[in-house]
Amino acid sequence: QIEQDYLSLFNDIEHPYINDEILRKAEEILDAVPRETNQRAELSDEQLFAPILSEEFANEQFDGGTEVILQNLSAWKRSVFECLIKIESDVFRLDEVYEFEQHLQSLYSQNQNIRPKIRQQLQYLRDLGLLEFVRPGIYRKLWKQ
Repeated sequence: QIEQDYLSLFNDIEHPYINDEILRKAEEILDAVPRETNQRAELSDEQLFAPILSEEFANEQFDGGTEVILQNLSAWKRSVFECLIKIESDVFRLDEVYEFEQHLQSLYSQNQNIRPKIRQQLQYLRDLGLLEFVRPGIYRKLWKQ
């Protein structure tokens, strides 16, 4: 039955769902897709983030001090922002923020979903213009330390 279904799809003149041309085109598309290498895994954070940390981005950072920012944040946003201040680099990984999970759990003991809450707060801080989402799992601070 499977063979008959396959052949009927291939030989269906009225409804040519799959044919040699479509398969060749799909093959061309797949061949054109760049292959991912593990080169990124071999790079240090400094090498990986170098373009993001360049001087041209320095002028895009808020230079009014963190106290002003902290005064205008409440609850979770403030707590996560305080954690971000402790991260020395302007570009950081989500995993670095997760290192504060126990601390945040102690502040908000009723919350059993700390990691999703951290990601949510990072999105809020991004929406407020305090963070830039660089690529999945990587953020850049938009204020000067």
